[in-house]
Amino acid sequence: MKKLALSILLIAMFASVASTTANARTPDTYKWDIIQDGAFIWEVTNGWMPTDLANTGLWPTISGDHAVFSPPNSQTQSLGGFQVWITSDKIIADLSLHVTNEVAHFTESGTPLFVFDDPSKDTSSIVFTNARPINPDGSLNDLSMIFWGTTKIILSNDLIIAGVTPPNESNAVGFTEFLLYESVEVFGNGHDINFNGNGWITPGWFGDSTSIKDVNKFVNNGGLLRQFEGNTFEPPLYVNSTYDCNNEQSRGTYSMAGEYFNMDLVLTNAYVESWYSNWLKRYLSGTMIVRDFVLMSVYDTTGGTDLIWTNVVQSAISGDGIFYKGYSDEVSGFVEFTGDISPGENGNGSLHFYSPLGDRVTFGVGKARVGLMMDVNGMRDYSGIDNDIFVAENISAIDLGGINLTVNVPAGAQTNPYRTNELMYSYDNAFVGDLNSVIWSDTNRIGELIVTPETVLVTGITPLSNFFDVYADRVVLVKGETQQVLIARSPFEMDVNAVADESWISVQPVISLSNDASVSVPVTVPADQPTTNGFGLSSGTIRFSSAADPSVFIDEDVFVLEPGYFELNKSKMWVMADAADSDSVRAYSPLTVGVQATIEDGAGWLSFDGDSAVYLTNDGKYVDFIMTAQPAGTTGLISFTNIDTPTVSHDVPVEVVGPGFFEVAPTTIEFVTGETQKFINVSAPFVTGVNISSADPWIAVPSSVSLEGNGYSIPVVIPEDQAAGTGTISFVSTCSPNYSYNVNVIVTSPCGDFNINTNLLEFVTGIDTQKFVTLSSESCATVNIAPMSGTGWITVTNSIYLLNNTTDVAITIPIDQPDGSTGMVRFTSIEDPMISYDVDIIVVPEPIIIISLLFAIGALVFRRLS
Repeated sequence: MKKLALSILLIAMFASVASTTANARTPDTYKWDIIQDGAFIWEVTNGWMPTDLANTGLWPTISGDHAVFSPPNSQTQSLGGFQVWITSDKIIADLSLHVTNEVAHFTESGTPLFVFDDPSKDTSSIVFTNARPINPDGSLNDLSMIFWGTTKIILSNDLIIAGVTPPNESNAVGFTEFLLYESVEVFGNGHDINFNGNGWITPGWFGDSTSIKDVNKFVNNGGLLRQFEGNTFEPPLYVNSTYDCNNEQSRGTYSMAGEYFNMDLVLTNAYVESWYSNWLKRYLSGTMIVRDFVLMSVYDTTGGTDLIWTNVVQSAISGDGIFYKGYSDEVSGFVEFTGDISPGENGNGSLHFYSPLGDRVTFGVGKARVGLMMDVNGMRDYSGIDNDIFVAENISAIDLGGINLTVNVPAGAQTNPYRTNELMYSYDNAFVGDLNSVIWSDTNRIGELIVTPETVLVTGITPLSNFFDVYADRVVLVKGETQQVLIARSPFEMDVNAVADESWISVQPVISLSNDASVSVPVTVPADQPTTNGFGLSSGTIRFSSAADPSVFIDEDVFVLEPGYFELNKSKMWVMADAADSDSVRAYSPLTVGVQATIEDGAGWLSFDGDSAVYLTNDGKYVDFIMTAQPAGTTGLISFTNIDTPTVSHDVPVEVVGPGFFEVAPTTIEFVTGETQKFINVSAPFVTGVNISSADPWIAVPSSVSLEGNGYSIPVVIPEDQAAGTGTISFVSTCSPNYSYNVNVIVTSPCGDFNINTNLLEFVTGIDTQKFVTLSSESCATVNIAPMSGTGWITVTNSIYLLNNTTDVAITIPIDQPDGSTGMVRFTSIEDPMISYDVDIIVVPEPIIIISLLFAIGALVFRRLS
């Protein structure tokens, strides 16, 4: 409550000052433009150039003022920086920067107070736009902006701090840096702070009382946040590595400078390091969520001062991904895990621990043991899906005595006593000894634990009622094979329903189970079942479900494969222009096959990194490639061929693309009047933003999309009553205007409307056997064509589809059809049966052709039944 009250008080204070100040003038843009030597003080009449000359002699003081710092090169401090003071010892800025939306500065009782407040915008921002990377003396210039002293920063919306420093001539990289020193206080009022770019942010130095409070979350995208011991940092810290338009990574890093840290961390492809100091051990507590990849480096000065640093990770660790200790190309210190480890975030998951050195990783130290919480909740034994799994790789010895294992079976969880769940796995057979303790969260649902040097397994956990099992886990048939038998069983007396989602799959609809007895369940497919996808497979699914409780089910995939079948995880590879790179393609087959990769002629810039052939036995293996730097537009081709069945092969095109490359599909979308929304797929193999716009006001699209090696479906919305016509949507890469697309939008009238060119055809007996009726549609229509009753001597096609086109439809009669015969052919819209036309058919003798034509002209009436 005290924290909330203080925030409200500060905002109230700001609102009071702002309201009285704002009445004096409207917000303006001020450029810092001192042109003579002297004090660099914020509150100086000749320090600012306002946009509105009526504000000459004033400076940024009210909400909405826009302060721009862009000092001339001649005005620098001795170290090459540029400084502005609130008072003589309060630094605001060092180097060139651009502060936007909107820095308002007030002083109350001598305390500097910055309030970011523009209610018309979602975010405030401090953006470093021109930070110089190097000092005149050749050293890196790391200072960009400092809040120092008793400054208070109060947020009324989200704050973005962004800065990217260009490289200097020697290709070294200097950094923009945002610093909070001494007793600076940040009050977030429940908003977010986002630090974007490759710079540093330091919330306090050794011994400072800096605090960041009431912030919903603090996000570090691609920068380095260095945390010093003793500062208050309350929000969860999200750390993410980012990639730029050139596919170069900015490593999101959390750096510990001190001994004891309590931080809540969410780490996505992120880095954790212990900065050099006198402490040989760092203690990190709080929570840690691992997403994708986390690397923790620990300094090791062996060979210098013979000191080896240790990170003691007391954090409660969860998530899915790999925890990588140290760098592969250097010796590093120790990591000791003494907190709780629980794979997954909102369900079962996998945590993988890896040490490139093969040692210096410990789970549990003395009485500080790791609490390993492993969930089991699933009908099968798929690690990470039906149960949590802990994986250790390249760690030479793991003493299980340092681990207290809890097997958690959540309330209502499905468990399978016929399956064995692998909870722990060591690539190196490194498990030693026995677990210190084993706890079952539900004492009514206990199974058997099996411990080996390679694995820790659990089996036989008591199931819930309505439990059943179906084995094997899938049906795989080679074309020509027609049947595979599954086995179903249950300890309970129950019926299981089976329903296939494809008509070509036959299965017994009801299976009765009881008393653990195995029941055979044949699954049958046609011998000539065609394969439907590009790799040579057709697939379907059988759902087996409890008749008493359909929420208990197992889905069984059914595959029919071409002989020699294999598949690849990529249909195309992209390489960034002018950059050496590496990539891999995974080949997989449920059969036993050999696959040979071949680099086609003309792609000498591609080479294999290892074997070019892989041998598969119901598994997948990678073929690795190396690419030398090539200009955009370079292409190559890699062919993958079944060694024993060369007719089974798949090509992977390789394309070199420049920064900002993306693709759009389709390039034309069609609406029928009344339709309001369709989608366009936008995808990119690397990082780029895409600006989206349309000059046609009736087309609504999002303004942009950010892509990071992925794709999105972009909605396109038009009015329901939009008339037929055309428009265009423009897609332009934010990284390079060289990559752009125009997508055509076509609106047509509703399907079903069509016309015919005549409703009378005359045939001369003994001469004419076929004539034509011309059908046309300005939109689309499916037309049913049928002779009327009693005119079986007339032959027509059954139906025809029109799509904004014209076509001729043949009507045929026998050559000997007697003169005087009459009949009728009806043309009816399938989409709108109210639209229908009749064409009269008359057979006339040769001598009266002219007379008949006269009668026909007089009788020609265009009939439309409606």
